[in-house]
Amino acid sequence: MAAMHKKNTSTTNLENSNDQQIEIQFVHHCSATSEAFFTYAREKLNKIMRHCRINRMQLMCDIERGRYHIKAVIHLPRQHIGVLRVTSHDMYECLDLIVPKIENYSHRFTKKMNGFTRKKFGDVDTGSSY
Repeated sequence: MAAMHKKNTSTTNLENSNDQQIEIQFVHHCSATSEAFFTYAREKLNKIMRHCRINRMQLMCDIERGRYHIKAVIHLPRQHIGVLRVTSHDMYECLDLIVPKIENYSHRFTKKMNGFTRKKFGDVDTGSSY
């Protein structure tokens, strides 16, 4: 059997004041982790975590054929998990593109969750009255 090639993963966990966790991973055997990218991502993602109802976030960065890919897995209330992807020629541009997507996804889910109301037992919707 041929040996399987395992990708290097470098991870950093970031804790902010609300005990919400952000995990950033580089998943590529040739990519070197950049402290400048981690600080840039930390600033952007901490801002999102403060304003949105996100319990946990995983950011996976990868390079394939000269293009950068970022996959964000966000954990929202009521055990809802959302997966968002972005591709670009620059890693910083990828991060700038995925931040509004995360915000929109979180706000859309929160709006849907807040608009939900249960009907009381016995209440029947009869439709329009004639």
